[in-house]
Amino acid sequence: GFDDLQRYAAQLSRITNLDVASNNLTKFVEIPELSQVTQLSVAHNKLDTIEHLAHLTGLEHFDCSYNSFSSCLDFGVESKICVAKLTKLILAHNEITSLQ
Repeated sequence: GFDDLQRYAAQLSRITNLDVASNNLTKFVEIPELSQVTQLSVAHNKLDTIEHLAHLTGLEHFDCSYNSFSSCLDFGVESKICVAKLTKLILAHNEITSLQ
């Protein structure tokens, strides 16, 4: 799991594409060493919130489809997701009822 991932964090600093889809994840933990990630997929999990992504300042492609989000992700000034370089966001097949 992610505990094992954190043990090898120093070796993870070169990763630019992280796909943790279809793992029944209920939360996504912060791993600061993954700051080089530009593409992240957390699709097909059981997430209802996303935190700990602000350190992904180069994130360009974020797929969080097929989860349990009930509202659109917060991309405001205090956002937990860095959107400076985000060009593709996939929110399909969630339980979103409002884009506010």
